[in-house]
Amino acid sequence: MNPTPADMTALINAVKEMHGNNELIPAIPAVPGSTTLLVMPEKRDVQDLGAFLDKYLPRPRFLAESALLGGTDAMITYAQRFKTNDSILFVDPNPDAPWLKLVVDYHAVGTILDGDDVTPDERLPPAPAHCRHTATYKFPLSDEMQAWRGAAKAGLMDQEAFAWLLQQRQNDISNPPANWMLVREEEVDRICALLNLRDDHQPTDKDGRPIALEDLDLQREEGELPTGYRTRQQKLETKRFGTQQQLLTLSTEMSVRTSASSKQQIRLQDGTHFLEFSEDHEAQVKGQKVKVPELFLIDIPVFDGEPSHLMPVRLYYRRAGGGIKWMVELVDHRRMLKDAIIKAATDVSTATDLTLISGNPFAKAA
Repeated sequence: MNPTPADMTALINAVKEMHGNNELIPAIPAVPGSTTLLVMPEKRDVQDLGAFLDKYLPRPRFLAESALLGGTDAMITYAQRFKTNDSILFVDPNPDAPWLKLVVDYHAVGTILDGDDVTPDERLPPAPAHCRHTATYKFPLSDEMQAWRGAAKAGLMDQEAFAWLLQQRQNDISNPPANWMLVREEEVDRICALLNLRDDHQPTDKDGRPIALEDLDLQREEGELPTGYRTRQQKLETKRFGTQQQLLTLSTEMSVRTSASSKQQIRLQDGTHFLEFSEDHEAQVKGQKVKVPELFLIDIPVFDGEPSHLMPVRLYYRRAGGGIKWMVELVDHRRMLKDAIIKAATDVSTATDLTLISGNPFAKAA
C-alpha cells in the first residue's frame, strides 16, 4: 500500500515532535516536491530527509547505482538495458589499473535549434545531470596471464624451476602454425605489431628503381615480390618458435657444452703482448647439438572470462656455474595489455552504439 499525502504529512509532524521546534524547509523552494531539509536547533545543522522519505515513496526519485561488472558481455547487457540518448562510455587504458565506465545519466548535449533565423551550429545550452548511475568493469587479469607475468617478473630461473613452470603451464603453450596464412589476420596483426615486424619500405626493382605502389600491389597479387623486399609475414616466418614438446625437452634434458680457446701474440719491436680469449657455448640434448628457439607462443585469455589470444614469449638462457638459468619475457606486454583494453572497449561501444571517450569523467584537472 502506497502512502498518501496525509500519511507523509503525519510522518513529518512526527519528526517535528521528536526533535522539538525544528524548522522544516524545502531544499529548492521554487521546485515543487523537492527534498525537505530539517534544521536542527542546537547548532542549526541541516539534515537532508530525502533518503529517509524516499523509503516511503512508491519508487525512488532518481536512480543512484555504481554497479561493478564482471566482463565486457555484462557491460553490453547492462548498457542495453539502461542506456539513454545521453549515456557515454569512458575508458582508461592504463595497464596498471584499467577500467571501462558507463555513465547512464550523463550530461545531455544541447539540442540544435530549428527555424529560419538560426544557423545549423546553434544549440540550446547542454542540460547538466548528476551522473549518479554508473557501471564499471576493471579488466581483471586472467589466472593464466597472472601466472606468466609472475614468471617473467621472477627473472632467471634454474633448470628445475623452469621445468616446473612449463609442466604447470604446458596447456597454455601453442605450437607454431605450419602456415601463418591460415591464422586469423587479427592474430597475425597483433603478433607482428608486438615483434615490430613491418613490410619493408620503398621497395625497388632489380635495377634499384623504386616501385610504384600500384605496381607493388599487382606483384603481391601475382605472388612476385621485388628482390630484397620482404613482407612482415615473411619476416614472421623466419622466427624460430618452439613447440610445446621442444620446450619440455629443453627444460629437463638440456646441457651446455663449453669450449674455450686462447691465442697469445708478442710484438718484438716494442714488446707489446696480445692475448685473445674466446669461449663458445653449445646447447645439447643427450649429446646432440640443438638450437634453442628464440620464441614460443601461448594461447591464453588476457582478462578473466574473455576470449584467448596468441601471444609471443621470448626465451633466454644463460650458463651459470655448472647449470643453466632460464628466463621468459612477455614481448612488449604493456602495449599488448593497452591494445587489448582499447579493443575490448571499442567492441562494447560498437555493440551498444554508445560514444567511447578515453579519460576519467570525474577526475579533477591538476
